[in-house]
Amino acid sequence: MSVNNLEATETRTLDRTLLAIRSGRDLEKVCASVESFLVSQLARLEDAINQCQMAKENDRIVKQVLGEFESKKRDWENQRAAEISRLTQASDRLAKGWAQLENERRQWLDSQNESALEKNQEPSN
Repeated sequence: MSVNNLEATETRTLDRTLLAIRSGRDLEKVCASVESFLVSQLARLEDAINQCQMAKENDRIVKQVLGEFESKKRDWENQRAAEISRLTQASDRLAKGWAQLENERRQWLDSQNESALEKNQEPSN
């Protein structure tokens, strides 16, 4: 119920109460009218309190889920960084090993070429 509707309802209720007093209605009807008004206001207040409590609970749940998400995100990022580091190290070792293998192959080819040249330079008998 909007504020304007509530004010209009309250005004009508008070007007009826005043009218009842002026027209000589008995006090019980006036009390019943005031009690009805207070009961409706109490119900609205209870609804507002319940909504506030539900909002607090929802906020708590959202914060908890967000915290869990952030924790899992950090774990994933740490695992990803560790995997990248592991792969970088493996790649470096592979590149170093390949370079060493190429160096050894060149040395072997050089020694083979030197041996072939020496054989070609030996005098024939």
